[in-house]
Amino acid sequence: MFDRLLESAPLSTIRICRLYEYAREVTVWPKNSLSLGEMAMLLSRPELITPLFGFCITKPGCSGDWLRKPYFKLSSRIRDDLDKLYDSHCGALIDPSHPLHELPFVPVGQGPPFAASTQAVKLHLPRTGSNQFRRECFDVFLRQRFGADENQSISAEGGKAEIRQLKNDLRYLGALRLLRYMNVREAIRYSRSKLGAPLYAHPSRWSSAKGAATRIIENFQDELRPLKELLAQAPREITSVQYDSATGELKYS
Repeated sequence: MFDRLLESAPLSTIRICRLYEYAREVTVWPKNSLSLGEMAMLLSRPELITPLFGFCITKPGCSGDWLRKPYFKLSSRIRDDLDKLYDSHCGALIDPSHPLHELPFVPVGQGPPFAASTQAVKLHLPRTGSNQFRRECFDVFLRQRFGADENQSISAEGGKAEIRQLKNDLRYLGALRLLRYMNVREAIRYSRSKLGAPLYAHPSRWSSAKGAATRIIENFQDELRPLKELLAQAPREITSVQYDSATGELKYS
């Protein structure tokens, strides 16, 4: 069922799904929100805030299902909220008039800090023509400005390559989760019964998939480690936080 849902899902949904499912593997934050002290620590190190961290602590509508249920078993309302959040973040990243660019940090759940992760560039978009033509213009600009992406020679192939990799990452994780509870032969039989064909036919592919998922999880754990260490230093029982954007000084009491 999950594999069929992936096949029909758009790229943005697959990106969100991958981040969400791997966040389920690494998160240890069951709380609905950060304390004031923890928020103060984040203000002092906004460059550490990442999309993964946002997924680990964000709970749309304070849902108790967040990071407990698989992505496709979340309610359609929560998934719709995530889609809107994703669109909002992508649009805000390249819109210099967006108010988030004026903040010293980015609200939790909306991605990395804008000042640390964006570069101001003035663009003129064609008034006539299709959005496809505008995308082609933008793709050329990106190649000229930032260089071509590795293994992505043209936009269409690049998009397809990204989808394949994201789906592969999720299949790796599916193999890892199955192998936590059964051996390879059992996993082959079980996945065949659910999917109509085994997730991987050869035992060596299961081993490779398990190793790949483990490496991705380790990378995410490395990404979150500085944040966990930072939050462990958070002051307790504070009542106010003040941030001076001119000096970068943070005060709390």
